[in-house]
Amino acid sequence: MGRVISIASQKGGVGKTTTAINLGACLAQEGKRVLIVDIDPQGNATSGLGVNGNDQRLSTYEVLIGHAEITEAIMPTALATTLGGRGRARRDAGARDPTAHMLGQGAG
Repeated sequence: MGRVISIASQKGGVGKTTTAINLGACLAQEGKRVLIVDIDPQGNATSGLGVNGNDQRLSTYEVLIGHAEITEAIMPTALATTLGGRGRARRDAGARDPTAHMLGQGAG
């Protein structure tokens, strides 16, 4: 069974994005499957994981307005490819290999 970890605060500048990226990286390094969802319009978690939001075909925006399925918008991160191939570049959300994936903010 999966576990959801949410990092939230109304205050800005308290380290939410940094915590999410680092926690996700640690969990992925331990072989856990990770999905980081970046809903912040600035997209700092997206860029912090090595994903260029401007190159994205789909983002959280398209998912939230119903123009795309979440599985279509999930993408591998730079972290996934640095884990010795454990996180192969796959868009398949049902992939069984441990990996770090991102549902990020695009240019929208």
